[in-house]
Amino acid sequence: MLRLSENIAFLRREKKITQEELADFVGVSKASVSKWENGQSMPDILILPQLAAFFDITIDELIGYEPQLDKEQIIRKYRELAENFVKMPFEEAMEQSRKMVQKYYSCYPFLYQVSVLWLNHYMLAEEGKQQEILEEILKLCEHVLDNCKDLYICKDITGIQGISNLQLGRHEKVVEILEEVVHMEQMNMQLEGVLTQGYLMGQKKDKAEETVQASMYMHLLSLMSNGIQYLQIHIDNLKVCEETIKRLEQLEESFGLKELHPNICAQFHYQAATIYSIFQKDEKAFVMLQKYIKDVHRLMVIDKVALHGDAYFNKLEKWMKQEEVYSGSPREDELIWNSAIEALANPCFDYIRDRKEFKQMKKELEGGKIHGN
Repeated sequence: MLRLSENIAFLRREKKITQEELADFVGVSKASVSKWENGQSMPDILILPQLAAFFDITIDELIGYEPQLDKEQIIRKYRELAENFVKMPFEEAMEQSRKMVQKYYSCYPFLYQVSVLWLNHYMLAEEGKQQEILEEILKLCEHVLDNCKDLYICKDITGIQGISNLQLGRHEKVVEILEEVVHMEQMNMQLEGVLTQGYLMGQKKDKAEETVQASMYMHLLSLMSNGIQYLQIHIDNLKVCEETIKRLEQLEESFGLKELHPNICAQFHYQAATIYSIFQKDEKAFVMLQKYIKDVHRLMVIDKVALHGDAYFNKLEKWMKQEEVYSGSPREDELIWNSAIEALANPCFDYIRDRKEFKQMKKELEGGKIHGN
């Protein structure tokens, strides 16, 4: 539904001008402007560019046209914009993405993807500009939350809000935003069980199995992620960390996570390596770093960042395809390689940096040539 009449009235009042002043600018009578605002008539099509220029907006925005994109278009545009951050200077890539935001300002699934894009790349900005980008992300999140009626998108965009505030050091805001959402998600675990029972009662075993597998898979990744955070919490307690590492290794092995989701394994092995380095457990640190490098190799060369199931999780492919837009698309290959290499610059590795084993690992990453699987 177009909203030209109310838009003209709203924009004129916002600009604090009279109907007569607007009429003089576009060369019509005051009565014509009055009729436009009352919906009694419409401006001539040739006047629309003048009105849009006067209010400094697009014609689409003036008439209230809200273009939308389907899932495939969103994925394609995300990849194009992400590639810009590799090929273009940062500010130029940002400007391209801002133009797309303006064009699809009411396509909330796309805006969510842009928020992910910006969050994945804001650190490429000059140091003094990074905070501005995070504030821009928060502004975009607020727009989506104020206008979007899709609860799933709102939940995901709230997560982006939390991460952005965390990067800005606003821990109280993070708690304020996410505390209620986390409780709501715990309630959704119960709803998953109800849905599964409904499928079984309707003789839809495949749908029940797909739902349960998706739930198991996501909770498995959540358990690994929480375990990694637990290592961070107890970074000063070697005994707790070693017990946590042992349990996470068992989980990783029993569910074949290094093939199923090398990214979560890379996070785990890197965190474990930093723990062992802090306590100067050299050999254990090297073992974990080597696993980390193999995870990166598997992620970038073997699986090419594509999530997939396996012989056990054999019902995930359809679910993953359906959830692709909202899963948080990965950054470009070059940036992932660079991030992996930069991770080895962590000061905790300083005391082993000159050892030949460490230099070899860094060389393997920089050359993209990791030996073994």
